[in-house]
Amino acid sequence: MRVVYFFTYGYSLKTWYDSGTLLKELELYRNLYTKYKIKTTFITYGNDNDYVYDLDCEGFEIIPIYNYIKYHKNSFMRYAYSFMIPFYLNYKLKINCDIIKQNQLMGSWVSILFKLLSSKPIIIRTGYDMLTFAIKSKANIFKICLYYLLTSFSLLFANLYTVTSTTDKKFIKKYFKISKKIHLRPNWVHINEHSTNVRIENRILSVGRLENQKNYKSLIKAVSETSFGIDIVGDGSLKQSMLEYSSKLGVDLKIIDPMKNEDLLVMYTKYKYFVLSSHYEGNPKVALEAMASGCVTLLSNIENHRELLEHGVNGYLFSSIKDLSNIFNTLNILIDHKKIVQNSIERIRKNNSLKLLLRLNLDDFNALLGTSY
Repeated sequence: MRVVYFFTYGYSLKTWYDSGTLLKELELYRNLYTKYKIKTTFITYGNDNDYVYDLDCEGFEIIPIYNYIKYHKNSFMRYAYSFMIPFYLNYKLKINCDIIKQNQLMGSWVSILFKLLSSKPIIIRTGYDMLTFAIKSKANIFKICLYYLLTSFSLLFANLYTVTSTTDKKFIKKYFKISKKIHLRPNWVHINEHSTNVRIENRILSVGRLENQKNYKSLIKAVSETSFGIDIVGDGSLKQSMLEYSSKLGVDLKIIDPMKNEDLLVMYTKYKYFVLSSHYEGNPKVALEAMASGCVTLLSNIENHRELLEHGVNGYLFSSIKDLSNIFNTLNILIDHKKIVQNSIERIRKNNSLKLLLRLNLDDFNALLGTSY
């Protein structure tokens, strides 16, 4: 079996490498080949520089599209020419496959056109719902309408459309009146077997882009009423204003540059407490990784986070600055953190393991092809 995997529009292997997620992103497909001999052809929006990254798997093939067609500096021209990519792949390169898989909604027009030309089934995987994010971030009406049309178009032509959270599934069923082809496929993470009991207890770890979505201002405000410091791994437009705000409130804030995923996994094991204060999320990998690494995890009380945590059972949910401050001030005197951590890890083992996602991906392939691996 061969899967043709279309990257998110504009993304390349270099994008994954620069973000520190290259090895993590490839691991699922590496395992599909190792265990089931399912080969993957990666269609990236890179150039011949993508060949620099040794994928070390004979089941992988890389096709950096801008190694074959012209890259236009003008973004409008790139969008226009992207509609030619499927024709080039099908007629010029004669790409052969059994299944097409699109990573994220952006770029789905390319893979859907390739589906129509090749008559192969397509899976469209969404890690988060772009329309929901656009609405909640108060994007302009043009962008919201564009994402609505793109979602509608993708749902119409996808043989299978996967989401990472029950919340996203409910949203699509409610507003697009489609249910049969929508499947829940959450993000996967490793259970961190190198967790240690010696952890930093007077500082809180958080990970994410330094943008309004993550609601770091509320986190800083809540910590100002406690004896904790904050370490945040991330970068973004709010970096300077966050440093200034924390200084004003007397909060010891350290912002750490983004790092490779494997280094981040080690970092989780050094901290006792992890916090994600977002206004909205999908199925946040950083929260899942923190839970799987033995952190006591605190998440903002939003619908997507309530899918991950049961308050007081495998972590803590907070609804306001005061709520979070109160939790912070009682954390070190709470007794049964060990049980909370165990419950958290078991939740990840049950719902977010690599083993489970391998099985679910295989089930999807078999269902579309009517075969059994």
